Amino acid sequence: MELKEALDRIEQLQREREELDGSYAGLKAEVDAAYETEDATEREQKLSALLARFAGYIDMERRQSRIAVELVMDAYQTLVHEAEKADRGNALS
Repeated sequence: MELKEALDRIEQLQREREELDGSYAGLKAEVDAAYETEDATEREQKLSALLARFAGYIDMERRQSRIAVELVMDAYQTLVHEAEKADRGNALS
């Protein structure tokens, strides 16, 4: 993978993470509102649904982190390969 391509993809992941941060803020407000619900059953249902959303956000973060590491490693391997190729070319000259 080209370094530019990896950096473009990492930039896209960063934008997604920023959106996710906004989702966390919205989730916090919804949790606060759920705690104000008087009916215990309704409160439990709301909190359970919010917990499931929170787990989904954590999964997205894990996926983004894994992809970022893979992108960096791919770009690094490409750079090493190109450097080795250049060294072989210089050795032949």
